[in-house]
Amino acid sequence: MKRARRLFFVLVVLLVCILAACATNTTSPPPSGGGEGTTTNAQELAVWSMDSDCLECHQNEAESDANSQCMSLMHASEVCTSCHTDEKERLAAAHKDYDSGIIAIKLKKTKVARDTCLSCHNSDDLVESQASSTVLTDFYGEVVNPHDVIANDDHNRDLECGACHKMHLEQSASEIAPDVCERCHHYNVYTCHPCHNPITGEGINA
Repeated sequence: MKRARRLFFVLVVLLVCILAACATNTTSPPPSGGGEGTTTNAQELAVWSMDSDCLECHQNEAESDANSQCMSLMHASEVCTSCHTDEKERLAAAHKDYDSGIIAIKLKKTKVARDTCLSCHNSDDLVESQASSTVLTDFYGEVVNPHDVIANDDHNRDLECGACHKMHLEQSASEIAPDVCERCHHYNVYTCHPCHNPITGEGINA
């Protein structure tokens, strides 16, 4: 009888200890610094900066750096921010809700400035390299050097290098350039007078 009582007493003590331990774990205070509105551990949001590892999220672009069909392969030795330099104007806004580890879609809020490209690529050399190119040949046989187009407000505004040179896509500039021109030069005509003749008033949409 005494033995049974002792066993019962031991079991009661063990049960009390277990319940006390559970209560301690569930009511322990949060870590210091974890006040209202603060996230911790794996859920803590990363803060984007120009030094962030872009390829953690931009996986398609990471793959293009090893793709022989993409121009980015030729620039693989450069870091992303060598070309994407518009931190204050666009990149900071595009990464406002940045959360490291989420696969990113194509960035539409940033572009590579012409001056950035020309800091490495000499403009005169580019013109010379395309002197015999017939990629831009219009309906009437007019041939335009893609790196020596007429300087005007429309071209200066719309024709950044990236309009034709899509670094992270498999399409070449030769494939893209004619479509870029036809956005404005309708009917695949590069000169104005065949369509808009100010002297005779004749032509398409005269």
